[in-house]
Amino acid sequence: MHYEFILSYYKQLGDLVLTQPLLTRLSDQSGSKVGVICRPKFAPLIQLMKGDLDLIRLGGPWISCNKLVCADLGSRAASRSVFVRSKEKFALCRKREKLGTWHKIGGFRHLIPAGPDMYRAHWLEKSITGTVNDPDMGPGLIKPPLDWHKSMFEGADVILHLTAAWKRKYWPNEHWVKLIHLLKVNGFRKILISGGASECEQSVVKEVVGMARSREVSSVGELNLKQFIALMSLDVPVITVDGAAAHLGRAFGNKVLVLFGETNARQWHLPSPQSIALCSEDKRMESLLPEGVADSFFKMAGTS
Repeated sequence: MHYEFILSYYKQLGDLVLTQPLLTRLSDQSGSKVGVICRPKFAPLIQLMKGDLDLIRLGGPWISCNKLVCADLGSRAASRSVFVRSKEKFALCRKREKLGTWHKIGGFRHLIPAGPDMYRAHWLEKSITGTVNDPDMGPGLIKPPLDWHKSMFEGADVILHLTAAWKRKYWPNEHWVKLIHLLKVNGFRKILISGGASECEQSVVKEVVGMARSREVSSVGELNLKQFIALMSLDVPVITVDGAAAHLGRAFGNKVLVLFGETNARQWHLPSPQSIALCSEDKRMESLLPEGVADSFFKMAGTS
């Protein structure tokens, strides 16, 4: 199989969402298929990106392309790219000395990326193409099919997604419980609680639901990837920490309030009337108080 361009990016789900503007642009401009080397379990996400895109599954016939870019310096992205025959191979890296063993084995050249203090979707696009098509535009995804949904999603008023891949992004459980109370007082009657699939993340969900002790609160339970994507595609406002849920909700055009502590909102959030970042001044998540979060949410949702 031959591709015009292949992107190798072995990052988390939220990171992959942010590749959509780049991948769709490359597919539209070339008029040919663009390949993606990423975690195979993320295939459902690639399905929802516009353009002629293909998640590459290595281990079959030889894959070739005209240009391959490894957009992260991790060994998994580089080692899987070694087995692709490409006329040109690049790794986004400011200094050649930073290239790893697999990059050297694969004959990668270093491609100097854009300045680091940019929204990550725009950073990827500018680093690889030289320009950003629309500085006001973030990722966009096609709505998933109905069979990805769970019946319990119906009638939800708000979604609270409590976790992310990194624990430093978590908001205190007692803050979530106080926020749930404020939502109930203001008329939100079906509050869906979600979290990642890991044991640690599910324990956070169970603890918050248990502490809330409310019939208005329902845990969505452990979701597979298709169900999680479908949850974030609902036309329902979302409150979450910085992570995949925030990127997915925004990509589906939903109202999303994102809580930031020590991570850089300039890199991981593109402001819009539909997507608001609430940043802790001292970088500590616990400093974001439930009352302030509720006020910001009600203004965004148009219920204040």
